[in-house]
Amino acid sequence: MSSVITSWTPGRLVTRRIGMATYRVLDPTGTVVETKDIESAEDAHAWFVDVRAGNSELGWRMEVQHTDGWSFFDGTEGAR
Repeated sequence: MSSVITSWTPGRLVTRRIGMATYRVLDPTGTVVETKDIESAEDAHAWFVDVRAGNSELGWRMEVQHTDGWSFFDGTEGAR
């Protein structure tokens, strides 16, 4: 697996691309609903929006895989 190095600065998502990364979307109960390899953080965010399209429920989140496991990437600001 290749990596995308992403950091969050208030108001700005910074991505350094090193190939593809694996992302997953979790519903508010913590169930993984979809997993996908994506080249950029911007494309991953758009995919996240599409996966939960039509669902305004808070608590949806997206995680990115790295060598030590999974890390929070984006969410709908609900409880995690």
